[in-house]
Amino acid sequence: MIPKPVSYEQLAGISACLALALVAHLGTLPVWVLVTVAVSGGIRAARARRGRAAPPRAVRLAVDALAIALLFLQFRTFNGLSAGTALLALTAGLKLLETDTQRDIYIITLIIYFLSVSALLEGESFWLLAYLIGVCWLTTATLLRLTSTLPVPDWRRSLRYAGRILSQALPLAVVLWLFFPRFAGPLWHMPDDGSFIPPGWLLSAFSGLTRRR
Repeated sequence: MIPKPVSYEQLAGISACLALALVAHLGTLPVWVLVTVAVSGGIRAARARRGRAAPPRAVRLAVDALAIALLFLQFRTFNGLSAGTALLALTAGLKLLETDTQRDIYIITLIIYFLSVSALLEGESFWLLAYLIGVCWLTTATLLRLTSTLPVPDWRRSLRYAGRILSQALPLAVVLWLFFPRFAGPLWHMPDDGSFIPPGWLLSAFSGLTRRR
């Protein structure tokens, strides 16, 4: 099966969704990571507008190696909430630079969802939650327009269908909120020193589950 090439409009749509997801991380992500993502998206969009493919593979590999090395030099690890979120954002930008097919956009879409979840681990504001729900709604609508067969549905229809999908997931979210084991502290207080979660954390989760039974 021949992969479907990506168009300039599709690149612009997913780039906008990624930018909205990164807004929630403006206070936590390094500035150079945000700049790298913006420059990568701008270069790829400019090439797509001229009908050109992604930059050569050698150039992309060199940029990837340099960006990952800089990230490791800053955090000294890829574990932890801050380093992991920065790695996700950087991966999305580098993936955007090499995007040539719709499959690449599917991967960026998944990263946008993970970036939204990681923002909730860093903050507890209700308005942040409402904003990220809106980002996921718009991202899902963009994905629906990408995967739909011709003719491509208009934005109103895509947003309505995306809202229906999110509303169907709401009962499952309520069930998980009611029955998922409670922890001693909120999830956004995860250890951020690059270490793995200690066994005691897992034991407390298991004991919380058994107490509920």
